[in-house]
Amino acid sequence: MTTVNTEMNYFTPPADGSKPHQYINEVKGVPKFNFSEGYLPVQVTNMREVNKSFTVDTSGFELMYRPSSFTDFDNDSAVTTEYYDEVISLLKERTGAKQAFIFDHTIRRNHTGSDTPQTRKPVFRVHIDQTPKAAENRVLLHMQSDAPELLKHRYMLINVWRPLNGPVKDLPLGVCDFRTVNVQTDLFPTDLIYSPDRVGETYSVKFNPDHRWYYAKEMTNDEILLLKCFDSETHVL
Repeated sequence: MTTVNTEMNYFTPPADGSKPHQYINEVKGVPKFNFSEGYLPVQVTNMREVNKSFTVDTSGFELMYRPSSFTDFDNDSAVTTEYYDEVISLLKERTGAKQAFIFDHTIRRNHTGSDTPQTRKPVFRVHIDQTPKAAENRVLLHMQSDAPELLKHRYMLINVWRPLNGPVKDLPLGVCDFRTVNVQTDLFPTDLIYSPDRVGETYSVKFNPDHRWYYAKEMTNDEILLLKCFDSETHVL
């Protein structure tokens, strides 16, 4: 079994007990965030070689073979009008959802330049994209008049990650089995401050030696990794 000894960049809560926050854009004279972070040793195992099933409803992630004929990922308009429909069909098929909506997409590239909205680098801090509060706000924002009824039923936020230049040999995506995460002690709601009028919320993650990390060795363009960020049926995950 392939297991790699490496390090993950974990969060340390603010010493003064205040709620963690991070400014997305630089604010002159203001620290970018009010918490600290640091790399700690972990082992990451190739999920392909593990004799267990990883699914979005058990571990929170799932590797799938899903070839796509779409290749024009540098064209945002084409991604939105063509590839989105493909992903929506996939999510409905896999989850049984009656409706799926994609609110944005990101192409990440490893480079030495500045991190901009058009040239976004990989994220090197352990995190979960959405808290329950942020997930509900996403539904309210994007589904508008349908939101009150939709929020009465089960809803999920799932990321769909696909390599565009595989097989991936540099900076593979690391994922943690959610069953090894202590929700009460490991996860810290953190404000993402885009502007005074726009504040999102994500989970920062504190180190826990019980965490079990995995990656999919040499993922190809024909594979996708589903990452569940939130599920309103908390007993499922």
